[in-house]
Amino acid sequence: MQLIDGAPVYSASDLVGFLECEHLTALERAALAGQVPRPVLDDPELDVLRRRGELHEGRYLDLLRAGGHSVVEIARDGSSQDHGAGGRPAPGRPARGARPGRQGPPVPRR
Repeated sequence: MQLIDGAPVYSASDLVGFLECEHLTALERAALAGQVPRPVLDDPELDVLRRRGELHEGRYLDLLRAGGHSVVEIARDGSSQDHGAGGRPAPGRPARGARPGRQGPPVPRR
């Protein structure tokens, strides 16, 4: 769960968490609002998975570049435009001929 442009944005994991435990969602929303501290999880295994995921993504992007594909990297600033809303091309219409690589969480339209 993230706060983007002042609105909560829920991931698939947040929805699964809600189905399993509504109290978890209430705690997540309270943490998002700054009402309770978010627990700090020191999980070395999770860190390994995160690093492996980043390495995998980097290798995939390198593979696309080596194959002659154009790769567009979009800087993240925490706004809804980081997640596919706003000034981005619609799905299936890559920017400047670049091949789409991954999809962010759904962002509610206002």
